[in-house]
Amino acid sequence: MPPVSRQIDPNLSTRLLSRGENFLRVALSHYVANGLSVTLGLIAIMLLIFEAAGLAGASSAAVGVLITSLPDVPAPRRRKIMQMLPAPLLGTPLFMLVQLVREDVLLLGVVLVAGTFLAVMMMAWGKRGGPLTFSLLFSMLFSMAAPPVGELDQIAVHGGWFALGAGLYLVWGVCTTHWLNRRYRVQLLAECMHSFAQILRTQAQRFSPSADPQALLAKMLEQQATFAEHLQNTRDVVLESPTNPARMRMAAVLLGLLEARDHQLACDLDLDMLLLVESSAVRLPALQQVLNTTALQLEQLSLSLLLGKRLQALAPIAPLRGDLIQSLPPRHSFMDEAVLPAERRAVALLHSMADRISHINDEAVRIAALARGDVPPELAAVRTQWQLFVSPTRWAWAPLLGQLTWRAPTLRYALRATLAVGAGYVVSQHLPWAAHKYWILTTIVVVMRGNLAQTLQRRDARVAGTVLGCLMVMGVLATHPGARTLLAITALSMGLAHAFALRRYLYTTIFATLAGLLQAHMLLVGVAPSFAVVERVGDTLHLQLRAAGLGAKPAARPGTAQHAGAKPARQAGPGA
Repeated sequence: MPPVSRQIDPNLSTRLLSRGENFLRVALSHYVANGLSVTLGLIAIMLLIFEAAGLAGASSAAVGVLITSLPDVPAPRRRKIMQMLPAPLLGTPLFMLVQLVREDVLLLGVVLVAGTFLAVMMMAWGKRGGPLTFSLLFSMLFSMAAPPVGELDQIAVHGGWFALGAGLYLVWGVCTTHWLNRRYRVQLLAECMHSFAQILRTQAQRFSPSADPQALLAKMLEQQATFAEHLQNTRDVVLESPTNPARMRMAAVLLGLLEARDHQLACDLDLDMLLLVESSAVRLPALQQVLNTTALQLEQLSLSLLLGKRLQALAPIAPLRGDLIQSLPPRHSFMDEAVLPAERRAVALLHSMADRISHINDEAVRIAALARGDVPPELAAVRTQWQLFVSPTRWAWAPLLGQLTWRAPTLRYALRATLAVGAGYVVSQHLPWAAHKYWILTTIVVVMRGNLAQTLQRRDARVAGTVLGCLMVMGVLATHPGARTLLAITALSMGLAHAFALRRYLYTTIFATLAGLLQAHMLLVGVAPSFAVVERVGDTLHLQLRAAGLGAKPAARPGTAQHAGAKPARQAGPGA
């Protein structure tokens, strides 16, 4: 009997290579770099204060470090301190105020409700306000987790350690932003380039006669929204102060990418009309091939940037372009009156599409040449255009005042969140595990979103992440770790949650649960190895339904109508 030959999937190596590249892109991304810098700062500050003040002081300081770290995301160096400073300035009095009214059920409820409304209204400032919202909320909730103190001097001491931790991390965040600025520029630009390449691939798929136009259109819109978000983050960092040759090159590369995006959008507008002309179908594969080749070139270029490798020069797709031009009817045919109007329109559209796709490839070639330093950037264009694309950095009152109307999405979301927190607080007063009231409120604020679909999506991930996080907490406490180990694990978990906040919400939930529960555990019982996992999971499951019910009314995502078109729900930091 002849041996049976095992067939090998010819696409297996391609899939493995693709997965490996995706892993590299995530591992070398600015998300992970930022998460690592946050982790290092958290560990250093928490252990430093522990050695000076013991576990009680370190636990209070860790809350200040946490709430100040949430706004610490890749951002322009200019006024970075103003991006982070509102968190400790507003969070410290809220932390101390909750401590002051802890023993009064009614006053505590009033502070929590008013503080929630104030915190959520910070989303009026878009992506800058999202992390600030969660900083203020966590200042109140972790203050509830600390043991109640009745003396004013004790409250002042806890507030002092909170402010010290926040201040130290503020210095750390500003310094690391300067140290990592060059790397952030490269990482953000590479991510933006890769995101645009995915759009080109999707557009190439639309040229296929067997394609599902509705599914591809939905995919294209989602990719365009993601690219727009990446693009704004990249603009703010890459186009900041392009004053030396390296920054000039990066700025010129980004402006070239913007030019290619403009050509792609123009192609997208003409494509719907072109697909309606049957006679153009035989010419579409050549257009599709050019788009796919350009997308591959941009993907390889972005990966080389992340790896710090010497970039390869790109050559124009001369053979493909020659075949493309030869496959088209001559240009003069759409001026010939003897040709039918529909045919003249098809010829015009085909030539217009070919020109624009060729320009996209030209921009890819120019981008590679700029990044290599083979051609100098157009200094006049960079110097005159960079300020047009950078988001404002000052905290003006106009965005907030613009949301103080009933139809404003941020105000309506703030009212729903406030109502949910108030209801959760009332429920917490009647549960048997009264020592963990903050669990219920924490679940509400991190799950509830601007509409039902977003809330339900977060709810499912939150349940799974909470269960896994609780099990990890049990495993950590079962080993009877010392205070230094607990502080290090808490800091590492916070950094990991921070790193994955905008990539994988499930991972963020797992590590945020681990960090939050260990932090609250140290505040309440020190290093004692006890943890009520059944109560924690029960609270989560119960409050997911309540949060979903109170967030059920569809609404626009808060912050979409305001400053810079930002999406604060995706910029909320690791607590989101």
